[in-house]
Amino acid sequence: LLKARVLGGGKGGGEPLAQALAGVLSEQQLAESERQILADKAAKGAAAVESAAASLASHDETVARSRAEFDGHAATSAELQAKLAASRPRAEALEAEAARLGEEQRAAAAKLEEGVAARSGGSMNERLRALMEAKRNGSIPGLVGRLGSPRSLAPPDDR
Repeated sequence: LLKARVLGGGKGGGEPLAQALAGVLSEQQLAESERQILADKAAKGAAAVESAAASLASHDETVARSRAEFDGHAATSAELQAKLAASRPRAEALEAEAARLGEEQRAAAAKLEEGVAARSGGSMNERLRALMEAKRNGSIPGLVGRLGSPRSLAPPDDR
């Protein structure tokens, strides 16, 4: 368009030519300005994409570490569950043993109490009754029984 005006417009003056040239220069400046704005936006976009890629890579590394840690904990958990399951029978056996020993201890305490009561009992009959009870349940081995009543012994045998 400019060439046509320059070549064909030799007559009539230069003002329309200057106006056309100014319009073209103005459009060129506008296009250059828009191109610069778009280039800046593209650069910012590229920087944002690069930053997002770095952030994504960092996140991927964190996820990988977390997965490895989780897998390690899962293996440890499975190991501990197996140990727990294996120790249950032993724990149950120990609980049964503890119950048995508790009963044995209560029986021994009762026997001790009976013996203390028999020793400190006020009358001979109470002591004799305790000894006969011990003979019946077999808690004093070797106890045969009483010889007789001290009142019923003949004087030569009563020494």
